[in-house]
Amino acid sequence: MIVAKRSVPGRRQEEITRFREVVRPRTRLTVAWKLKMLSFVLACALASVALLSHYLTVVDLSRQVELAAAELAALQEENKHLELEIASLRAPERIETMAYELGMQYPGRDQMIILKAEARQEQ
Repeated sequence: MIVAKRSVPGRRQEEITRFREVVRPRTRLTVAWKLKMLSFVLACALASVALLSHYLTVVDLSRQVELAAAELAALQEENKHLELEIASLRAPERIETMAYELGMQYPGRDQMIILKAEARQEQ
């Protein structure tokens, strides 16, 4: 801001205030500043990629856990059915019925040989 007194003939002196716009030549962007900005942008991009990859990993692992839980439930259900089937197949009545259908009979006394187990003495 510049303040100057000006004398005008026939008028009294008064202060005239003038504002002058200071024009600065536009400075060129320095190489160092450009490198700093480029580094900042690259750092932001790398951070974004890291966060995105972390998020995708979490989503993928969550999906795998859900699939494993569903598979576990299906296998447990199948295991229950198989245990019931084993129990029904081991039932003595069923085995007797199948043996009778195949023409098998209980052995007579003359068909059985009873073996006695003797303890071996080690030398």
